[in-house]
Amino acid sequence: MNRMHGLMAATLLLVAALTPAAACGVPLGAYEQAANIPGKQMTIFKSDFETTVVSTLAALRNTHFTDGKEKTPQRIQRDKDRADRIEQIAPHLTANQVKALISMIAEYAAAQPNTDLKDVIASFLLTEAKNPPDAEFQQYAESRERYEATYHVFMENMESWKRATDKAQAELDRQQADIDRRRRDVNDSSSR
Repeated sequence: MNRMHGLMAATLLLVAALTPAAACGVPLGAYEQAANIPGKQMTIFKSDFETTVVSTLAALRNTHFTDGKEKTPQRIQRDKDRADRIEQIAPHLTANQVKALISMIAEYAAAQPNTDLKDVIASFLLTEAKNPPDAEFQQYAESRERYEATYHVFMENMESWKRATDKAQAELDRQQADIDRRRRDVNDSSSR
């Protein structure tokens, strides 16, 4: 457990270095108190989570630190890889990841209630970006790839079906126009 706290503390320091100073959010104590107001805590979490993902990705993809120092090429590549991983996992957190994040927030709220919720979320995302995908996420990713491939094939078939339908409709329209012309001709000849 001490190793975990040490890792989290180091990650929070990294978050502080990567996140712009103006990005202040909700202290964990206030976040925990919001649990008494239905929907309030979820609204705060959702807003801070989305903001944190965007700011973390921007900071990781920036070639300079917030203090203006330039990142080394190795650091730029490592941060790019972490940003790509966060971009993958953030919209699709697994049940285990959600439990871990909630647990982490609760632990920090109890120990350090003045810590910013965004810092804890960023720390979690940065830590998760270092880990290989878990089995649950891997299954999701594979299912999504299969779905997208199937959907792509379906859409290609829809285009060919649409072309065939359009061609058949054009032929029906031509035949209907021919029938209408013949009917007019018959009506014109019978009226004389």
